[in-house]
Amino acid sequence: MRRLLLLAALPLLGGGIVEGNRLYRAGQFRRAAEVYQRRAAAGDTSAEVRYDLGTALLRLQKWDEARPLLESAAEVRRVPALRQRALYNAGNADLEPVFRRKVTEADARRERLQRAIAHYKDALLARPGDGDAKWNLELAQRLLDREPPRSGGGGGADEESQGGGGGGPQTPQPAPQPAPSPQQAPAPELSQREAERILTGASKAEAEAQREVLSRVRGQRKTVRDW
Repeated sequence: MRRLLLLAALPLLGGGIVEGNRLYRAGQFRRAAEVYQRRAAAGDTSAEVRYDLGTALLRLQKWDEARPLLESAAEVRRVPALRQRALYNAGNADLEPVFRRKVTEADARRERLQRAIAHYKDALLARPGDGDAKWNLELAQRLLDREPPRSGGGGGADEESQGGGGGGPQTPQPAPQPAPSPQQAPAPELSQREAERILTGASKAEAEAQREVLSRVRGQRKTVRDW
């Protein structure tokens, strides 16, 4: 079965943060984030550190802390693989809380999905063959299509969406015209158990990105201070 949503990502090797990366791979995301935060506090503002810290925070579901770091890392173009994965994970930082139904306000969901779509599109411009980004882009678009129309600011009496205030049940309306797909697959409907299983995976693209950055780090090892 094709992967529906991949939000897990390994941190790229960079900035000499071997200990943080070891902790990350061991699943100790909080401790890894602390290592990256100490490195940043010591003055390391490299894109690698921002990416690593943002990715660890993403794993801790601190989405609003992770996204600005990932967006900032994506602004650095000297390592294309890092930039592409930073864009991808920045999209995840907005898609995941909507997918997990952690965002209840309709306008906030819509804003997050629109931002996620923009990041996935930029990630695909950087790496057109990224199947995970393509699938997450389609998922974000489908979720956005299911959102009820933006309210006019009043009572919203004419709307067919779940009425009543801002805390109604989150049962999205079916999209009248689903986002186009090469396979025209039905809109994904995952159980929490299926989502958790998928979220623990890591993509081939991530491994490729890791190898690319690792080769760069090895070539610059004499100039990188390891601590």
